[in-house]
Amino acid sequence: MITSIATELTNEGAANQTGLGELGSETFLRLLVAQLQNQNPLEPMDGSQMLQQTAQFANVEAMQRLTDLQGRVLGVQNFAASSSLIGKLVTAFVPGDGDVTGIVDAVTAGESGAVLRIDGREVSLDNVIRVDDPPETFSA
Repeated sequence: MITSIATELTNEGAANQTGLGELGSETFLRLLVAQLQNQNPLEPMDGSQMLQQTAQFANVEAMQRLTDLQGRVLGVQNFAASSSLIGKLVTAFVPGDGDVTGIVDAVTAGESGAVLRIDGREVSLDNVIRVDDPPETFSA
């Protein structure tokens, strides 16, 4: 069983990797349970080893929660920065269309981050290449 889980871990590739020893929490827990199920009853796992592995699992979980929280905070910061572009003259690169220049009139949250609306076109914040104050309008 441990061999099949190890093979599955290898086959999963980057899908469940956390960057913490390349081991996702779900996989870590499955390996720990498999280890307990397959241990020699005449020589059970040392209690200190079990405690150490449980502590490692708790650390992995805490790091995952921290990483998720940092990602959400970064998303909020990017959205706040994007909202400051409303009313600004922005030039952005749009794949397939080239550079688009116009006044930002709205900002929305997209799957990959903040999305600016420039003259009816949606442009990712990542594609912005220039920001200027809008030209002043002259009254007659």
